[in-house]
Amino acid sequence: MTAETAEKTTVDPFKGTPYEGSPDGWWTEYGGALDVVSGVVYLPGPEHPPSPFHKDDCPNCRPPRGEA
Repeated sequence: MTAETAEKTTVDPFKGTPYEGSPDGWWTEYGGALDVVSGVVYLPGPEHPPSPFHKDDCPNCRPPRGEA
């Protein structure tokens, strides 16, 4: 089995949702997906990337890999 074959047989966890076929991006590291039509990013909780929209000491913010 080649890597290409393995990639084609992988099940999309977002199949049947607007996030099906999501491209990789910053959200991938957090288990998220992008709805390419609306531009909405889905992030499963509770961990998420740091955000400027809430307090700096959020216990659920996870720094990007390589930072800690």
